[in-house]
Amino acid sequence: MNSNPDILLQQLNSALPAKISQIKKGHGSFLTIDLMTQSGSIDIHLWLYLCDWKICKSKRTLLKSQNNLNDAQFNKAIKEIVGLNLRHIPAVKNEKLFEFHCDGDLKIVLMENDGFNDDDDFFYLYYGEDLVFAYSILKGLYCGG
Repeated sequence: MNSNPDILLQQLNSALPAKISQIKKGHGSFLTIDLMTQSGSIDIHLWLYLCDWKICKSKRTLLKSQNNLNDAQFNKAIKEIVGLNLRHIPAVKNEKLFEFHCDGDLKIVLMENDGFNDDDDFFYLYYGEDLVFAYSILKGLYCGG
């Protein structure tokens, strides 16, 4: 697997679009987003991890890591997200931000959290059974697994 972030980004984008099939709350502000490629042959699991994050649609925040939503509020918010396609992962312009772009002007924005270190990963993206992509301020976009 190539370690060049631009090539890794091209590889990720070549697998898109992928439909958001499920969103699950984890411990604290951790969030898991399950996706399926158009061919239906590859599962993608995006785990938002050591960062602040927000999910916005048309500049309106639907969910954010600091929300203390009850289950009913959370479920209402995810109804606007599930079924949309992750369409594009843009190049990183600011090392303290990472974005995922979806249908309907939906964006998943990951941001630095001062409580974590620069080498802590913002996310893990599990692609199929063998590939794991991740991003941190210090390491940038990289692939392990």
